[in-house]
Amino acid sequence: MTARRRPRGRAAIVGAPGGGAGPVAYALSCPATGIPGKAITCTLSPQGVVVNDTVTLASAGTLVPSGLAFFNSGAPQHFTVTYPTAGTITVAATSADGGAVFGSPATIVVAAPRRKPRWCPPRRRGR
Repeated sequence: MTARRRPRGRAAIVGAPGGGAGPVAYALSCPATGIPGKAITCTLSPQGVVVNDTVTLASAGTLVPSGLAFFNSGAPQHFTVTYPTAGTITVAATSADGGAVFGSPATIVVAAPRRKPRWCPPRRRGR
């Protein structure tokens, strides 16, 4: 039985200049609903290892942070969006390398939570 040899040279990294398959695609996921004034957490996941890319975020709400930087990573990153009033907002993401962002723009319906009815003790009868 012969031992396997490691291949020589560098492995091609997806998105590498001159050696990869082009820009990496991303997947944007946000919840469908939110509450006015509360932070809504969204996730941007690369579909491979990103060598160096910046993704710009846009929304009518307040974004923290307003852009995400990926450098030699395939790990998803999170960001929050806050909208002060009830309504429908969209969150859009654009890759500087031109990679597709699936799920962009994402639509979030921001509405006040339904109030629970107050509990009242039963009335006494007979007095």
